This record gives sequence, structure tokens and C-alpha cells, in this order.
Amino acid sequence: VLPPGAHRVDLLLRSALDPAGLWSLGSAQHVGGRCRVCQFVHTDICTRGRDCPFCHIPHTSVDRQKICMSRRIHCKRVATVLLESLGDDPNTLAEVVEATSHKSSYLARAVGRLLEEQRGSADVASVADRNTAS
Repeated sequence: VLPPGAHRVDLLLRSALDPAGLWSLGSAQHVGGRCRVCQFVHTDICTRGRDCPFCHIPHTSVDRQKICMSRRIHCKRVATVLLESLGDDPNTLAEVVEATSHKSSYLARAVGRLLEEQRGSADVASVADRNTAS
């Protein structure tokens, strides 16, 4: 049994990740917490792709220093896709990130860092706009 709203979040997650090739059949169980991680997706050698019975959403340990480079890159790819797909609606983005990052605190931090960079770029652009208008 999925928690309330989980089906909606699952659909949003799939619609964001599937076009980028980051979704698998096993990922459908992620929001409900019943998935098993694909050991090959973070190294780009999962040959099953979308048909893989294992989850392609990041699963990382809490201790950030122990996460290998390929897992960090995979988290950043997923974070970038989520931000590009759902960034126009901060509430939906927050809901999806909360539901997906329960098995990866690093993913939540990656989305947060990308949001900060995006805001920083917007701040720089607005300052540049004000300076050119003067």
C-alpha cells in the first residue's frame, strides 16, 4: 500500500526521468520504498535500461564521504533532470525530491545545490539587467 499522494509523485517522477533514460521498471517501487537498487546504473553499464527490474533512482548512504564518483555523478544527473522538469513548480519539486531522496540524502543535497546555483545565476542576471538599465 502506497502512502497518500504516492501515485501522483510516482507519475511525476516517471514523466521527468523516463525521457532522460533514468527510469526503469524497478524504479516504480521507489516511492513506496519497496525497490531494490540496480548495481550497474550509476556506472552506465546497465544493459536492460528501461526494462531493468531494479531501481535506477539513486540509493546512497548517509555518509557523503563514502559515495564514489560514479554515484555522485548519477545523483547530479537525476537532480538536474528533476530541476529542469519540475523546477517551475517549487512545491511539486519539493514533494518529488522528498519522496525520492528517502534512500539518498545526497540526491536531496544535489537538488538543493543546483537550486542555489540557479538562484545565484538569476541574482547575477538581475544585477546585470539593473546595471545596463542605468
